[in-house]
Amino acid sequence: MKNIFFKMVGVVFSLALLSLFSFSSAEDLNFSYKINGQPVKAGDQLKIFGADLKTSRLEFEVTVPAEIQSLEISLNGGRTWDGMKAKGNVFTYKFRPDEVQELNPTFLVEQEDGTTKIENPQIIVLYQEVRPEDAILQLFDRMKTSYENEQKTQFMNNISSSFPNRVELEEAIQTDFNTFQNIRLRYQVQSAVISPNQVNAIYQVLWEKKWQNNSGVNDSSSATIGMNVGRESGDWKVKNMRDNSIFGATLVEQSKPELTGSDMTVNSTGQTITITINNTESRVAENIQVDFYMQNATFFPTTTFVGTQTITSLAGNSSTTLTQTGVTMSGVDCNTGTVVIDPLNRIDEVNETNNQIIDTDGTCP
Repeated sequence: MKNIFFKMVGVVFSLALLSLFSFSSAEDLNFSYKINGQPVKAGDQLKIFGADLKTSRLEFEVTVPAEIQSLEISLNGGRTWDGMKAKGNVFTYKFRPDEVQELNPTFLVEQEDGTTKIENPQIIVLYQEVRPEDAILQLFDRMKTSYENEQKTQFMNNISSSFPNRVELEEAIQTDFNTFQNIRLRYQVQSAVISPNQVNAIYQVLWEKKWQNNSGVNDSSSATIGMNVGRESGDWKVKNMRDNSIFGATLVEQSKPELTGSDMTVNSTGQTITITINNTESRVAENIQVDFYMQNATFFPTTTFVGTQTITSLAGNSSTTLTQTGVTMSGVDCNTGTVVIDPLNRIDEVNETNNQIIDTDGTCP
């Protein structure tokens, strides 16, 4: 009992040290590793998929020097530990992973003299039951089937809870079903970029739609949609769609944001420019760049850029006020401020010609 107590104390002490120090590397301890039969070294990052598993389990194998008496493994940062089976100087452990899981195998080492230490080789295992590219195609297949079968609820199950204007999209999908008959879709992936951690992706997808209108006349349309997809609660879902004229086309694409500026004030005493940015349509606008310029005879003989701000999101039919501080103004000259909304025209608006607002501090003739 006494030996067990001291061993437990050693384990607790080692775990405490783990949060404070970097321990011996795998090379120092002369350990070698295999995961699913594949040799790996300290610092490696592996991507493993369900099809790679031989027995529906991940297999960890560690070859150690003779003086190592036992090994335990933790895959969750030391919260729980499991013993590894020994055969000679080779220790093994099999583990059934979740559908999607990131694992960092860490080892509790008991040496010949009874001392224990923590060994973390900084190996990262990114496991997914289905390869992202296959899972994303399954997502598109589900969208296609539910849209063709006019199943609104099933279709919206493929749309992220964070999708902009999700409620409007759902209403537009129902309007599509009321407007179009005998809908048929097909799609072709044009390009795909999956994030290194394999939880987000951007696909360019050519969608082609054929249907009959309420008069029985055949019609068709097509669009290459930029589809931002990501994992949400274990499933791949659509987080956003750019240039979408296929899904919810009857309402969604008819609505665009409209950005204007109002109540602009140039304050030479406070050295500030203040303006209210308005979105007068129902469609949300995101990542709105707003640039500020100043002109006066003393400091800025020509209109000069003095700062920029970004509005992360501006809901439909709403406003927000921006103040640009630290703008050098003259106490004796006419100070003319200029604000340009969305200067690079990245946002598709109802009117693209009213995004520049000019005002003075009241001293101008």
